[in-house]
Parts: sequence; structure tokens; C-alpha cells
Amino acid sequence: MPINCPTAGPGITYEIVGGTVCASGTLSESSEDLPAGSGTPFEGVFVLVIPDPGSGSSVNPIFSSLAVQVTVSADKRSWSGQGIPVPPASGSGSGTAYLMILWHFAGGSLLENPVASFIGTVGTGLSCCGSGSGGVPVMTPKINRPAPHLILPPPPPPSIV
Repeated sequence: MPINCPTAGPGITYEIVGGTVCASGTLSESSEDLPAGSGTPFEGVFVLVIPDPGSGSSVNPIFSSLAVQVTVSADKRSWSGQGIPVPPASGSGSGTAYLMILWHFAGGSLLENPVASFIGTVGTGLSCCGSGSGGVPVMTPKINRPAPHLILPPPPPPSIV
């Protein structure tokens, strides 16, 4: 399945942190041997999260400029993304149904365009950022601090003109 995490399941929710969610999946179509094409200006894998319009509603498959590009593995068989924006929902957002839409472009063509549904929660829920099955490694930000032994010289005196 192209979108492995998040996916729908009874009683399963995925945590929305700071208005974003993580995701991961596999690519059914390899773009490894495709020639560069001119059918589309896009190359790579892009995802977009939207509120679920409800059963029976169709989802527009046309590429949206709001979609964010995600990371594709070196072997071009899987993808992962962090910080994927989730649109604000009415109320707290907990228990809100969402759709994740994926576009996989390569060689000037759209290779895949799957959609997966999931339930989001602002509280505790599963995270596709974890190191569990199907998850992606959690990226921790580096804190820029000078080394403890580093002593910076004083600035030069101002020049008088």
C-alpha cells in the first residue's frame, strides 16, 4: 500500500502535533529507470492532508500547490515525511476524519495517486514518526551552542573617521 502510516482502523487515532502529522509508505511504481519527461513540471512524491468530505464524496485528484514534498529512500521504494500540515478542524481537532492524498511523479508522468483516511487527535495517539513498524526515525533538532572550551575574542574597537 503506498500510504502505510497513517491508515484508518477502528479506534486508532494519529497524533497531530503543532498542526502537523508524520507519514510513511511504499512506492508501487519505481521511478528508477524512467527517462526525464516533459508531461509535468513535478518530480518526486508529494502529500496533502485535507478534512474528509464524508462518504460518497469524491476527492479531486488534481495536484494541489499546497502539497508538500516528502523524502524518498535511496532505493526509491519507500517514502517518509514529517511536519506535514494538517488543516485546522472545528473544535479541538480530536476525532476529526482526514484524508491524505499522495502524488508520485516521475519521468514526466503521474505514477500513483492513492488516498488514505485516518482519524486525527490533538492528545495522545499513534505517531508515524516513531521507530516502530512502518515508522520513520524521529528527527531531533540540533541545538546550536558554542563548545564549552570555546572563548571568543572581544569585537574590534569602532573606527573613528
